[in-house]
Amino acid sequence: MEEQGMSAADFFAKHGFILVKHRTAMTAADWQHSDVDLKEHPGEGETAARDEKYMTADTPVRRIWSHEAEAILQSLIPEAASFELPSFGFLRKSANGIFSGKGASRTVHNDLPLDLDKACNRAKRLVPRMGQQRELLETCDYSSLLVCNLWRPIAPSTKPVESAPLCVCDAKSVTAEDFVEHNIGALDDPRATQITGLKHNARQRWYYYPAMTTEEVLVFRQFQHAKGDAAATMPAFHTAFRDPASPEAAEPRISFEYRVGVLTR
Repeated sequence: MEEQGMSAADFFAKHGFILVKHRTAMTAADWQHSDVDLKEHPGEGETAARDEKYMTADTPVRRIWSHEAEAILQSLIPEAASFELPSFGFLRKSANGIFSGKGASRTVHNDLPLDLDKACNRAKRLVPRMGQQRELLETCDYSSLLVCNLWRPIAPSTKPVESAPLCVCDAKSVTAEDFVEHNIGALDDPRATQITGLKHNARQRWYYYPAMTTEEVLVFRQFQHAKGDAAATMPAFHTAFRDPASPEAAEPRISFEYRVGVLTR
């Protein structure tokens, strides 16, 4: 998907996603050592320590990928002035037809609620410092708060992605009437993670980049709230899917997703 004469920054702002070329210095072992431990369930009073580790631990992602990711985002969001770059991300491996556990999700979704209060309270596992960034947005000279996901195939993949590729929905083709809120956890638990689903609508426009390689990154917007606005800017909903053109024995997809909080001026 391209629009002639439009800059990468303008395309990203309009549609909510973009594919960029990028060769990383990260190795397969680096990605593995920077994978978040989803089996870690802190006891009462230990959540803050877990979140601090997620944001500040000395990992390859902290030393290498966080700086690469910041440069990518700065090029796409020229007005970006402050970044919250975690030390970990989510490594996923998915073969054709397998959508479970820590593999790809085939449910159309956005990983955060689209209400600012809910996003700050119900997405802490993904963006622990979103609440602090909100305070800065409200009290300092910032104009908007974003959460962006940088999704890429990673080593040791040797071939372009054929298994469970990711597709994204053009943000301009979605309206709030299509939203469905989902709790991950007990319905009555105010701490449970909440995501936003999407009902089918014929006007929605879906896109994917076939045969992505380890030298490409799909960047998409998961949240954006401008100071003074009542509603959030539309995100890029996404899902993995089974491509009927891909062979049954296609190499499993190995990917890494990395969410960054951004404040703009």
